[in-house]
Amino acid sequence: MTHRSFVARLRRRLTLSALALPVCAGVTLAALSASAKAPVPANLSGGLEKLVESNVALSTPPGRLAATRLVKETFKGADGLTYSNRQAAGLSALLMKDAQGRLLVRVHFNGLLPYADARAAIVAAAPSLAITAEDTKFKAGVLNAYVN
Repeated sequence: MTHRSFVARLRRRLTLSALALPVCAGVTLAALSASAKAPVPANLSGGLEKLVESNVALSTPPGRLAATRLVKETFKGADGLTYSNRQAAGLSALLMKDAQGRLLVRVHFNGLLPYADARAAIVAAAPSLAITAEDTKFKAGVLNAYVN
């Protein structure tokens, strides 16, 4: 191997390394930002994600959330409760709640687990859950429940 071919190979490797570093840094930052959002599941919809996000932001001690998610301002909802974002406060007038203040939610199962197993996991994860209706024959199953 000649000196020139060695230098050329070395330059290529250094160039590839220089290109790989920003890519690795970007992937690391993306993973960190994704883990910062972990308390709010990605499969929530209908405004429930905003309510959960607000609840997490208000109940997490300072310094435990990413800087972009710190509560800078609070908003009063129509129900008299405090929320960390305007969207959640606006949704408060539309919420269906029971006498204990639990929120009515509808859970659509995706079929990855048998209905009975998925239902048992939800009941175990949310002790305040009060199931009001369920249909095992609709797609992979669906239930309505009040939950805190």
